Amino acid sequence: MSSETIPVLIIGAGPTGLNLANLLLQYKIPFRLIEQKDAAITTSNALAVQSRSLEMWQQMGVVEKALAAGKKILGLALHSGTKKIGEISFKQVNLPTQFPFILGLPQADSEHLLSEHLLSQGGKIERGSTLIDFTQTDQTVIAEIQTATGQKEKIACDWLIAADGSHSVVRKKLNLAFEGDTIPEKFIMADMAINANFNPEYFHAFSSPLGPLVFAPMPKFTRIIAPVTHDQGIKDFTQPTLADFEYIIANRSPAGVKIDSVVWMSHFVTHHRMINNYCHGRVIFAGDSAHIHSPVGGQGMNTGMQDTFNLAWKLAAVIQKKSTPRLLASYNTERHAVAKKVLAGTTKMTEIVTLKNAFLIALRNTVMSLLFKISLVQKKIIMNISELGISYDPNEIIFPSAGQRALHPELFQDTKHTLVLFTGGSAFEKNAKDIIRLAQSVMHQYADYFTVLIISESDKHFPNLNVQVDPDYQLHDSYNMQNGGMCIVRPDQYIGMLQAAITQANVVEYLQRLKC
Repeated sequence: MSSETIPVLIIGAGPTGLNLANLLLQYKIPFRLIEQKDAAITTSNALAVQSRSLEMWQQMGVVEKALAAGKKILGLALHSGTKKIGEISFKQVNLPTQFPFILGLPQADSEHLLSEHLLSQGGKIERGSTLIDFTQTDQTVIAEIQTATGQKEKIACDWLIAADGSHSVVRKKLNLAFEGDTIPEKFIMADMAINANFNPEYFHAFSSPLGPLVFAPMPKFTRIIAPVTHDQGIKDFTQPTLADFEYIIANRSPAGVKIDSVVWMSHFVTHHRMINNYCHGRVIFAGDSAHIHSPVGGQGMNTGMQDTFNLAWKLAAVIQKKSTPRLLASYNTERHAVAKKVLAGTTKMTEIVTLKNAFLIALRNTVMSLLFKISLVQKKIIMNISELGISYDPNEIIFPSAGQRALHPELFQDTKHTLVLFTGGSAFEKNAKDIIRLAQSVMHQYADYFTVLIISESDKHFPNLNVQVDPDYQLHDSYNMQNGGMCIVRPDQYIGMLQAAITQANVVEYLQRLKC
Protein backbone atom coordinates (compact mmCIF):
# COMPACT_ATOMS: atom_id res chain seq x y z
CA MET A 1 0.00 0.00 0.00
CA SER A 2 1.08 3.57 -0.65
CA SER A 3 2.77 4.88 2.47
CA GLU A 4 0.54 7.92 2.99
CA THR A 5 -3.20 8.51 2.88
CA ILE A 6 -4.01 11.05 0.18
CA PRO A 7 -6.99 13.38 0.56
CA VAL A 8 -8.62 12.63 -2.80
CA LEU A 9 -8.49 9.89 -5.43
CA ILE A 10 -10.29 10.82 -8.67
CA ILE A 11 -11.37 7.97 -10.94
CA GLY A 12 -11.65 9.17 -14.54
CA ALA A 13 -9.87 11.91 -16.48
CA GLY A 14 -12.66 13.06 -18.76
CA PRO A 15 -13.95 16.65 -18.54
CA THR A 16 -15.48 16.06 -15.10
CA GLY A 17 -12.38 14.50 -13.53
CA LEU A 18 -9.99 16.96 -15.16
CA ASN A 19 -12.10 19.92 -14.10
CA LEU A 20 -12.22 18.71 -10.51
CA ALA A 21 -8.46 18.12 -10.46
CA ASN A 22 -7.80 21.66 -11.66
CA LEU A 23 -10.15 23.08 -9.05
CA LEU A 24 -8.51 21.08 -6.26
CA LEU A 25 -5.14 22.49 -7.30
CA GLN A 26 -6.56 25.97 -6.67
CA TYR A 27 -7.35 24.89 -3.11
CA LYS A 28 -3.95 23.21 -2.71
CA ILE A 29 -5.60 19.85 -2.04
CA PRO A 30 -3.36 16.85 -2.90
CA PHE A 31 -4.96 14.22 -5.11
CA ARG A 32 -4.30 11.43 -7.55
CA LEU A 33 -6.12 11.25 -10.87
CA ILE A 34 -6.27 7.90 -12.65
CA GLU A 35 -7.67 7.10 -16.09
CA GLN A 36 -7.99 3.65 -17.59
CA LYS A 37 -7.49 4.85 -21.19
CA ASP A 38 -3.85 4.92 -22.29
CA ALA A 39 -4.26 8.13 -24.26
CA ALA A 40 -6.53 11.14 -24.45
CA ILE A 41 -9.54 10.98 -26.76
CA THR A 42 -9.22 12.36 -30.28
CA THR A 43 -12.90 12.51 -31.26
CA SER A 44 -15.13 15.55 -30.83
CA ASN A 45 -17.91 13.97 -28.71
CA ALA A 46 -19.47 16.78 -26.63
CA LEU A 47 -18.98 20.09 -28.39
CA ALA A 48 -20.83 22.90 -26.60
CA VAL A 49 -19.30 24.85 -23.72
CA GLN A 50 -22.04 26.95 -22.14
CA SER A 51 -21.74 30.45 -20.69
CA ARG A 52 -21.81 29.24 -17.09
CA SER A 53 -18.92 26.86 -17.74
CA LEU A 54 -16.95 29.68 -19.35
CA GLU A 55 -17.47 31.75 -16.20
CA MET A 56 -16.12 28.83 -14.18
CA TRP A 57 -13.14 28.51 -16.52
CA GLN A 58 -12.51 32.22 -16.08
CA GLN A 59 -11.99 31.65 -12.36
CA MET A 60 -9.76 28.66 -13.16
CA GLY A 61 -7.61 30.71 -15.54
CA VAL A 62 -8.27 28.76 -18.74
CA VAL A 63 -11.04 30.72 -20.45
CA GLU A 64 -8.79 32.78 -22.73
CA LYS A 65 -7.21 29.67 -24.23
CA ALA A 66 -10.66 28.15 -24.65
CA LEU A 67 -11.93 31.21 -26.50
CA ALA A 68 -8.88 31.17 -28.75
CA ALA A 69 -9.44 27.51 -29.61
CA GLY A 70 -13.23 27.53 -30.00
CA LYS A 71 -15.89 29.09 -32.20
CA LYS A 72 -18.48 31.50 -30.83
CA ILE A 73 -22.00 30.39 -31.68
CA LEU A 74 -24.17 33.50 -31.60
CA GLY A 75 -27.67 32.15 -32.04
CA LEU A 76 -29.95 29.36 -33.15
CA ALA A 77 -32.38 29.11 -36.04
CA LEU A 78 -35.24 26.72 -36.73
CA HIS A 79 -36.32 25.90 -40.29
CA SER A 80 -39.02 23.92 -42.03
CA GLY A 81 -37.75 23.15 -45.51
CA THR A 82 -36.72 26.48 -47.03
CA LYS A 83 -38.81 28.51 -44.57
CA LYS A 84 -37.30 29.89 -41.38
CA ILE A 85 -39.61 29.21 -38.43
CA GLY A 86 -37.77 31.42 -36.00
CA GLU A 87 -34.41 32.38 -34.59
CA ILE A 88 -32.84 33.63 -31.38
CA SER A 89 -29.85 35.95 -31.37
CA PHE A 90 -27.93 35.65 -28.11
CA LYS A 91 -26.82 39.26 -28.47
CA GLN A 92 -30.39 40.53 -28.70
CA VAL A 93 -31.41 38.44 -25.69
CA ASN A 94 -28.84 40.43 -23.67
CA LEU A 95 -27.53 37.62 -21.49
CA PRO A 96 -26.14 38.82 -18.12
CA THR A 97 -22.64 37.48 -18.67
CA GLN A 98 -19.29 38.36 -20.22
CA PHE A 99 -19.78 35.28 -22.42
CA PRO A 100 -23.11 35.75 -24.27
CA PHE A 101 -22.65 32.82 -26.63
CA ILE A 102 -22.12 29.08 -26.80
CA LEU A 103 -18.51 28.14 -27.42
CA GLY A 104 -18.17 25.42 -30.03
CA LEU A 105 -15.22 23.37 -28.82
CA PRO A 106 -14.78 19.63 -29.45
CA GLN A 107 -14.46 17.57 -26.28
CA ALA A 108 -10.98 16.42 -27.31
CA ASP A 109 -9.90 20.06 -27.32
CA SER A 110 -11.62 20.76 -23.99
CA GLU A 111 -9.84 17.82 -22.40
CA HIS A 112 -6.52 18.88 -23.94
CA LEU A 113 -7.00 22.39 -22.55
CA LEU A 114 -7.78 21.10 -19.06
CA SER A 115 -4.97 18.55 -19.17
CA GLU A 116 -2.37 21.10 -20.23
CA HIS A 117 -3.47 23.49 -17.51
CA LEU A 118 -3.33 20.72 -14.92
CA LEU A 119 0.17 19.67 -15.95
CA SER A 120 1.38 23.28 -16.05
CA GLN A 121 0.29 23.69 -12.43
CA GLY A 122 2.14 20.59 -11.26
CA GLY A 123 -0.72 18.09 -11.56
CA LYS A 124 -0.43 14.60 -13.03
CA ILE A 125 -2.70 12.21 -14.94
CA GLU A 126 -2.01 8.51 -14.38
CA ARG A 127 -3.17 7.09 -17.72
CA GLY A 128 -3.55 3.37 -18.23
CA SER A 129 -4.40 2.88 -14.55
CA THR A 130 -7.56 0.92 -13.75
CA LEU A 131 -9.63 0.72 -10.58
CA ILE A 132 -9.97 -2.94 -9.61
CA ASP A 133 -11.85 -2.69 -6.32
CA PHE A 134 -12.24 -0.59 -3.18
CA THR A 135 -13.49 -0.79 0.38
CA GLN A 136 -14.38 2.00 2.75
CA THR A 137 -14.77 2.67 6.46
CA ASP A 138 -16.03 5.72 8.30
CA GLN A 139 -12.54 7.20 8.08
CA THR A 140 -10.98 6.13 4.80
CA VAL A 141 -11.23 4.40 1.42
CA ILE A 142 -8.79 1.71 0.32
CA ALA A 143 -8.67 1.45 -3.48
CA GLU A 144 -6.84 -1.22 -5.43
CA ILE A 145 -5.64 -0.17 -8.86
CA GLN A 146 -3.62 -1.72 -11.66
CA THR A 147 -1.11 0.70 -13.15
CA ALA A 148 -0.08 1.08 -16.76
CA THR A 149 2.87 -1.26 -16.13
CA GLY A 150 0.58 -4.01 -14.84
CA GLN A 151 1.54 -3.57 -11.19
CA LYS A 152 -1.16 -3.63 -8.54
CA GLU A 153 -1.22 -0.91 -5.92
CA LYS A 154 -3.40 -0.13 -2.93
CA ILE A 155 -4.15 3.53 -2.29
CA ALA A 156 -5.57 4.92 0.94
CA CYS A 157 -7.59 8.09 0.47
CA ASP A 158 -9.98 10.21 2.49
CA TRP A 159 -12.40 10.59 -0.42
CA LEU A 160 -12.88 8.70 -3.67
CA ILE A 161 -14.54 10.66 -6.48
CA ALA A 162 -16.29 8.66 -9.20
CA ALA A 163 -15.88 10.64 -12.42
CA ASP A 164 -15.63 7.50 -14.53
CA GLY A 165 -18.53 8.04 -16.89
CA SER A 166 -21.80 6.36 -17.75
CA HIS A 167 -20.32 2.86 -17.40
CA SER A 168 -18.90 3.74 -13.97
CA VAL A 169 -16.96 0.93 -12.33
CA VAL A 170 -17.39 2.66 -8.99
CA ARG A 171 -21.18 2.73 -9.36
CA LYS A 172 -21.25 -0.95 -10.31
CA LYS A 173 -19.01 -1.92 -7.38
CA LEU A 174 -21.50 -0.27 -5.03
CA ASN A 175 -24.43 -1.96 -6.84
CA LEU A 176 -26.20 1.36 -7.24
CA ALA A 177 -29.27 1.49 -9.45
CA PHE A 178 -28.88 3.74 -12.48
CA GLU A 179 -32.56 4.46 -12.75
CA GLY A 180 -34.20 5.59 -15.97
CA ASP A 181 -34.75 4.45 -19.54
CA THR A 182 -33.31 4.28 -23.01
CA ILE A 183 -35.12 6.65 -25.38
CA PRO A 184 -36.33 4.62 -28.41
CA GLU A 185 -34.61 6.80 -30.98
CA LYS A 186 -31.54 6.11 -33.11
CA PHE A 187 -29.21 8.89 -34.23
CA ILE A 188 -26.32 9.21 -36.63
CA MET A 189 -23.81 12.03 -36.49
CA ALA A 190 -20.75 13.23 -38.33
CA ASP A 191 -18.13 15.94 -38.25
CA MET A 192 -17.76 17.33 -41.76
CA ALA A 193 -16.46 20.31 -43.63
CA ILE A 194 -19.43 21.67 -45.58
CA ASN A 195 -20.43 24.50 -47.88
CA ALA A 196 -23.83 25.98 -47.07
CA ASN A 197 -25.68 29.24 -47.57
CA PHE A 198 -26.90 29.68 -44.00
CA ASN A 199 -25.34 31.68 -41.14
CA PRO A 200 -22.16 29.84 -40.08
CA GLU A 201 -22.32 31.35 -36.57
CA TYR A 202 -25.70 29.79 -35.70
CA PHE A 203 -26.99 26.39 -34.75
CA HIS A 204 -29.45 25.35 -37.45
CA ALA A 205 -32.24 22.78 -37.08
CA PHE A 206 -34.26 21.74 -40.14
CA SER A 207 -37.65 20.07 -39.79
CA SER A 208 -38.82 17.59 -42.45
CA PRO A 209 -41.31 14.69 -42.80
CA LEU A 210 -38.37 12.27 -42.48
CA GLY A 211 -37.16 13.85 -39.25
CA PRO A 212 -35.02 16.79 -38.19
CA LEU A 213 -31.46 17.58 -39.19
CA VAL A 214 -29.12 19.68 -37.07
CA PHE A 215 -25.99 21.59 -38.11
CA ALA A 216 -23.72 22.75 -35.27
CA PRO A 217 -20.70 24.87 -36.26
CA MET A 218 -17.26 24.05 -34.85
CA PRO A 219 -13.88 25.76 -35.38
CA LYS A 220 -12.76 23.46 -38.22
CA PHE A 221 -15.89 21.52 -39.17
CA THR A 222 -19.65 21.24 -38.69
CA ARG A 223 -21.34 18.62 -36.53
CA ILE A 224 -24.33 17.04 -38.29
CA ILE A 225 -26.90 15.09 -36.25
CA ALA A 226 -30.04 13.30 -37.42
CA PRO A 227 -32.49 10.81 -35.87
CA VAL A 228 -33.02 7.94 -38.32
CA THR A 229 -35.26 5.46 -36.50
CA HIS A 230 -38.10 5.75 -39.04
CA ASP A 231 -36.11 6.75 -42.11
CA GLN A 232 -36.19 3.81 -44.52
CA GLY A 233 -33.35 5.35 -46.48
CA ILE A 234 -30.87 4.42 -43.73
CA LYS A 235 -30.08 0.70 -43.79
CA ASP A 236 -27.72 0.35 -40.79
CA PHE A 237 -27.51 3.25 -38.37
CA THR A 238 -24.64 1.57 -36.47
CA GLN A 239 -22.36 1.99 -39.51
CA PRO A 240 -23.27 5.31 -41.11
CA THR A 241 -21.68 6.09 -44.47
CA LEU A 242 -20.98 9.20 -46.51
CA ALA A 243 -23.85 8.16 -48.77
CA ASP A 244 -26.19 8.15 -45.75
CA PHE A 245 -25.35 11.76 -44.94
CA GLU A 246 -25.59 12.84 -48.56
CA TYR A 247 -29.05 11.27 -48.66
CA ILE A 248 -30.14 12.93 -45.40
CA ILE A 249 -28.84 16.35 -46.40
CA ALA A 250 -30.52 16.09 -49.79
CA ASN A 251 -33.89 15.15 -48.26
CA ARG A 252 -33.97 17.20 -45.03
CA SER A 253 -32.17 20.48 -45.72
CA PRO A 254 -32.44 23.14 -48.41
CA ALA A 255 -30.56 22.87 -51.65
CA GLY A 256 -26.98 24.06 -51.72
CA VAL A 257 -25.48 22.15 -48.79
CA LYS A 258 -22.39 20.32 -50.02
CA ILE A 259 -20.02 18.02 -48.14
CA ASP A 260 -16.35 18.85 -48.76
CA SER A 261 -14.69 16.31 -46.47
CA VAL A 262 -15.44 13.92 -43.61
CA VAL A 263 -13.63 13.99 -40.25
CA TRP A 264 -15.60 11.39 -38.31
CA MET A 265 -18.89 9.49 -38.43
CA SER A 266 -20.66 7.71 -35.60
CA HIS A 267 -24.03 6.77 -34.10
CA PHE A 268 -25.72 6.80 -30.72
CA VAL A 269 -28.88 6.12 -28.79
CA THR A 270 -29.93 8.30 -25.89
CA HIS A 271 -30.57 7.42 -22.27
CA HIS A 272 -31.92 9.31 -19.31
CA ARG A 273 -30.68 7.80 -16.06
CA MET A 274 -29.45 8.96 -12.68
CA ILE A 275 -28.56 7.62 -9.25
CA ASN A 276 -30.64 8.51 -6.21
CA ASN A 277 -27.80 9.93 -4.14
CA TYR A 278 -24.42 11.35 -5.15
CA CYS A 279 -22.79 10.66 -1.78
CA HIS A 280 -22.24 7.14 -0.45
CA GLY A 281 -20.05 7.27 2.62
CA ARG A 282 -16.67 8.51 1.43
CA VAL A 283 -17.46 7.84 -2.22
CA ILE A 284 -18.87 10.77 -4.20
CA PHE A 285 -20.23 10.75 -7.75
CA ALA A 286 -20.00 13.49 -10.37
CA GLY A 287 -20.77 13.82 -14.07
CA ASP A 288 -21.94 10.92 -16.22
CA SER A 289 -21.33 8.40 -13.45
CA ALA A 290 -24.27 10.07 -11.67
CA HIS A 291 -26.51 11.22 -14.54
CA ILE A 292 -26.82 10.80 -18.31
CA HIS A 293 -29.37 12.23 -20.70
CA SER A 294 -30.08 13.27 -24.27
CA PRO A 295 -27.45 15.52 -25.87
CA VAL A 296 -30.20 17.89 -27.04
CA GLY A 297 -29.33 21.31 -25.63
CA GLY A 298 -25.65 20.55 -25.03
CA GLN A 299 -26.02 20.11 -21.26
CA GLY A 300 -24.20 16.86 -20.44
CA MET A 301 -20.52 17.82 -20.23
CA ASN A 302 -21.42 21.20 -18.74
CA THR A 303 -23.60 19.69 -16.02
CA GLY A 304 -20.77 17.34 -15.05
CA MET A 305 -18.21 20.14 -14.84
CA GLN A 306 -20.64 22.28 -12.84
CA ASP A 307 -20.99 19.34 -10.42
CA THR A 308 -17.30 19.74 -9.67
CA PHE A 309 -17.54 23.52 -9.26
CA ASN A 310 -20.10 22.88 -6.51
CA LEU A 311 -18.16 19.98 -5.00
CA ALA A 312 -14.57 21.27 -5.01
CA TRP A 313 -14.89 24.09 -2.48
CA LYS A 314 -16.96 21.95 -0.14
CA LEU A 315 -14.52 19.06 -0.35
CA ALA A 316 -11.62 21.45 0.27
CA ALA A 317 -13.38 22.95 3.31
CA VAL A 318 -13.86 19.49 4.81
CA ILE A 319 -10.29 18.37 4.12
CA GLN A 320 -8.89 21.60 5.54
CA LYS A 321 -11.01 21.12 8.70
CA LYS A 322 -12.98 24.31 8.06
CA SER A 323 -16.21 22.31 7.91
CA THR A 324 -17.38 18.86 8.90
CA PRO A 325 -18.28 16.16 6.34
CA ARG A 326 -21.93 17.09 6.84
CA LEU A 327 -21.29 19.98 4.45
CA LEU A 328 -21.04 17.48 1.58
CA ALA A 329 -24.72 16.60 1.97
CA SER A 330 -25.47 19.97 0.36
CA TYR A 331 -23.60 18.84 -2.76
CA ASN A 332 -26.11 16.06 -3.26
CA THR A 333 -29.05 18.30 -2.32
CA GLU A 334 -28.11 20.99 -4.82
CA ARG A 335 -26.71 19.06 -7.75
CA HIS A 336 -29.13 16.12 -7.72
CA ALA A 337 -32.00 18.59 -8.06
CA VAL A 338 -30.27 20.26 -11.01
CA ALA A 339 -29.68 16.95 -12.81
CA LYS A 340 -33.28 15.91 -12.25
CA LYS A 341 -34.48 19.07 -14.00
CA VAL A 342 -31.93 18.65 -16.80
CA LEU A 343 -33.03 15.05 -17.41
CA ALA A 344 -36.68 16.06 -17.53
CA GLY A 345 -35.97 19.01 -19.82
CA THR A 346 -33.71 17.23 -22.29
CA THR A 347 -36.05 14.24 -22.48
CA LYS A 348 -39.00 16.50 -23.28
CA MET A 349 -36.94 18.43 -25.85
CA THR A 350 -35.92 15.17 -27.53
CA GLU A 351 -39.55 14.07 -27.74
CA ILE A 352 -40.57 17.38 -29.27
CA VAL A 353 -37.67 17.41 -31.76
CA THR A 354 -38.29 13.83 -32.92
CA LEU A 355 -42.08 13.99 -33.43
CA LYS A 356 -43.34 11.69 -36.22
CA ASN A 357 -46.99 12.67 -36.65
CA ALA A 358 -47.40 15.20 -39.48
CA PHE A 359 -50.14 17.13 -37.65
CA LEU A 360 -48.06 17.35 -34.46
CA ILE A 361 -45.00 18.44 -36.45
CA ALA A 362 -47.01 21.24 -38.09
CA LEU A 363 -48.45 22.24 -34.71
CA ARG A 364 -44.98 22.24 -33.12
CA ASN A 365 -43.58 24.42 -35.89
CA THR A 366 -46.46 26.90 -35.60
CA VAL A 367 -46.15 27.15 -31.82
CA MET A 368 -42.36 27.53 -32.01
CA SER A 369 -42.75 30.26 -34.63
CA LEU A 370 -45.00 32.22 -32.29
CA LEU A 371 -42.93 31.62 -29.15
CA PHE A 372 -39.67 32.63 -30.80
CA LYS A 373 -41.14 36.10 -31.40
CA ILE A 374 -41.61 36.73 -27.66
CA SER A 375 -38.52 38.24 -26.05
CA LEU A 376 -39.25 36.83 -22.58
CA VAL A 377 -39.54 33.33 -24.03
CA GLN A 378 -36.32 33.79 -25.96
CA LYS A 379 -34.47 34.83 -22.82
CA LYS A 380 -35.88 31.95 -20.75
CA ILE A 381 -34.80 29.44 -23.41
CA ILE A 382 -31.25 30.80 -23.59
CA MET A 383 -30.91 31.24 -19.82
CA ASN A 384 -31.72 27.53 -19.49
CA ILE A 385 -29.40 26.40 -22.29
CA SER A 386 -26.54 28.60 -21.07
CA GLU A 387 -27.06 27.30 -17.49
CA LEU A 388 -27.05 30.90 -16.26
CA GLY A 389 -30.57 30.38 -14.96
CA ILE A 390 -29.68 27.56 -12.59
CA SER A 391 -30.31 28.34 -8.93
CA TYR A 392 -30.38 26.33 -5.72
CA ASP A 393 -33.27 26.11 -3.29
CA PRO A 394 -32.73 27.23 0.32
CA ASN A 395 -31.00 24.54 2.37
CA GLU A 396 -28.57 24.18 5.27
CA ILE A 397 -26.10 26.65 3.73
CA ILE A 398 -28.40 28.75 1.54
CA PHE A 399 -30.61 31.26 3.34
CA PRO A 400 -34.10 32.25 2.19
CA SER A 401 -34.09 34.64 -0.80
CA ALA A 402 -30.63 33.38 -1.80
CA GLY A 403 -29.38 30.50 -3.99
CA GLN A 404 -29.16 32.31 -7.32
CA ARG A 405 -26.03 32.72 -9.42
CA ALA A 406 -24.16 35.88 -8.46
CA LEU A 407 -24.42 38.59 -11.07
CA HIS A 408 -21.13 39.95 -12.40
CA PRO A 409 -19.26 36.77 -11.38
CA GLU A 410 -16.03 38.26 -12.74
CA LEU A 411 -15.91 40.14 -9.42
CA PHE A 412 -15.73 36.87 -7.50
CA GLN A 413 -12.55 35.08 -8.52
CA ASP A 414 -11.40 34.04 -5.06
CA THR A 415 -11.47 30.51 -3.67
CA LYS A 416 -12.89 31.88 -0.41
CA HIS A 417 -16.38 33.18 0.22
CA THR A 418 -16.80 36.86 -0.58
CA LEU A 419 -18.65 39.11 1.85
CA VAL A 420 -20.13 41.84 -0.36
CA LEU A 421 -21.13 45.07 1.36
CA PHE A 422 -23.29 47.62 -0.49
CA THR A 423 -23.13 51.19 0.77
CA GLY A 424 -26.41 52.24 -0.82
CA GLY A 425 -27.32 55.72 -1.94
CA SER A 426 -29.44 57.72 0.47
CA ALA A 427 -28.26 55.69 3.46
CA PHE A 428 -24.59 56.01 2.59
CA GLU A 429 -23.46 57.94 5.68
CA LYS A 430 -25.02 55.47 8.10
CA ASN A 431 -23.98 52.38 6.16
CA ALA A 432 -20.39 53.49 5.60
CA LYS A 433 -19.56 53.35 9.32
CA ASP A 434 -21.19 49.93 9.73
CA ILE A 435 -19.41 48.65 6.66
CA ILE A 436 -15.95 49.77 7.77
CA ARG A 437 -16.48 48.24 11.19
CA LEU A 438 -17.79 44.95 9.79
CA ALA A 439 -15.16 44.69 7.03
CA GLN A 440 -12.29 45.17 9.48
CA SER A 441 -13.79 42.70 11.95
CA VAL A 442 -14.35 39.98 9.33
CA MET A 443 -10.86 40.39 7.88
CA HIS A 444 -9.40 40.09 11.37
CA GLN A 445 -11.49 37.22 12.73
CA TYR A 446 -12.54 35.20 9.69
CA ALA A 447 -9.83 35.70 7.10
CA ASP A 448 -9.60 31.96 6.48
CA TYR A 449 -13.20 31.95 5.28
CA PHE A 450 -13.90 35.34 3.69
CA THR A 451 -12.59 38.07 1.51
CA VAL A 452 -14.45 41.39 1.68
CA LEU A 453 -15.65 43.49 -1.26
CA ILE A 454 -17.28 46.88 -0.78
CA ILE A 455 -19.55 48.21 -3.52
CA SER A 456 -19.67 52.01 -3.38
CA GLU A 457 -20.02 55.03 -5.64
CA SER A 458 -16.53 56.05 -4.52
CA ASP A 459 -13.57 54.48 -2.77
CA LYS A 460 -12.43 57.61 -0.94
CA HIS A 461 -14.21 56.68 2.31
CA PHE A 462 -12.65 53.21 2.51
CA PRO A 463 -8.85 53.43 2.62
CA ASN A 464 -7.00 50.10 2.68
CA LEU A 465 -10.18 48.17 1.85
CA ASN A 466 -11.15 46.34 -1.34
CA VAL A 467 -13.67 48.53 -3.18
CA GLN A 468 -15.52 48.10 -6.46
CA VAL A 469 -16.54 51.58 -7.57
CA ASP A 470 -20.18 51.74 -8.72
CA PRO A 471 -20.72 55.39 -9.76
CA ASP A 472 -24.05 54.80 -11.51
CA TYR A 473 -25.29 52.30 -8.91
CA GLN A 474 -25.71 49.63 -11.59
CA LEU A 475 -24.36 46.93 -9.28
CA HIS A 476 -26.62 48.14 -6.50
CA ASP A 477 -29.61 47.97 -8.82
CA SER A 478 -28.76 44.49 -10.12
CA TYR A 479 -28.70 43.16 -6.55
CA ASN A 480 -31.68 45.32 -5.46
CA MET A 481 -29.44 47.01 -2.88
CA GLN A 482 -30.33 50.66 -3.52
CA ASN A 483 -30.51 51.28 0.26
CA GLY A 484 -27.47 49.19 1.07
CA GLY A 485 -27.11 45.68 2.40
CA MET A 486 -24.88 42.63 2.28
CA CYS A 487 -24.58 39.31 0.56
CA ILE A 488 -22.26 36.34 0.79
CA VAL A 489 -21.05 34.84 -2.48
CA ARG A 490 -19.73 31.30 -2.33
CA PRO A 491 -16.57 30.18 -4.14
CA ASP A 492 -18.75 28.66 -6.88
CA GLN A 493 -20.28 32.12 -7.45
CA TYR A 494 -23.71 31.35 -5.99
CA ILE A 495 -25.29 33.52 -3.30
CA GLY A 496 -25.49 31.94 0.13
CA MET A 497 -27.01 34.91 1.97
CA LEU A 498 -28.71 38.13 0.87
CA GLN A 499 -29.68 40.62 3.60
CA ALA A 500 -30.65 44.27 3.90
CA ALA A 501 -29.14 44.51 7.41
CA ILE A 502 -25.38 45.03 7.57
CA THR A 503 -24.54 43.15 10.76
CA GLN A 504 -21.86 40.79 12.00
CA ALA A 505 -24.60 38.56 13.40
CA ASN A 506 -25.55 37.64 9.81
CA VAL A 507 -21.97 36.67 9.04
CA VAL A 508 -21.67 34.61 12.21
CA GLU A 509 -24.93 32.79 11.53
CA TYR A 510 -23.81 31.90 8.02
CA LEU A 511 -20.41 30.77 9.26
CA GLN A 512 -21.99 28.54 11.90
CA ARG A 513 -24.00 26.80 9.21
CA LEU A 514 -20.96 26.51 6.98
CA LYS A 515 -18.95 24.86 9.71
CA CYS A 516 -21.85 22.43 10.33
